[in-house]
Amino acid sequence: LLDESDWVAAAKGAGLVIVTAGNNFQPYVVMRRDHMAAMMCRALGWDDEASRLASTAQSFSDVPGDSPYWAAATYLRQQGIMLGYEDGNLRPTEHIKRQHVAVMLCRVLDAAD
Repeated sequence: LLDESDWVAAAKGAGLVIVTAGNNFQPYVVMRRDHMAAMMCRALGWDDEASRLASTAQSFSDVPGDSPYWAAATYLRQQGIMLGYEDGNLRPTEHIKRQHVAVMLCRVLDAAD
């Protein structure tokens, strides 16, 4: 049986999570919506495709082009995985809820069919 530190090391080794300054994972910090976008792109192997998006690609109105999360959020929007809110915003710094993660995972599975 693996302990939590083994899972963190595996996720870090696979490039799914990036640790903070000081090499800290911070497992009990609530995840933000923009962080989830980046993690999901990395987990699905879409980060290279996302990084090649044209700067003119339609994105969320509240994710500036110079944000380190712009490419991931924009790519997930284009793929129909992360749709944001009706007003065109992602609300990137809000905490992501489990229900939103579940919806995103279902959309990924539907897209794979």
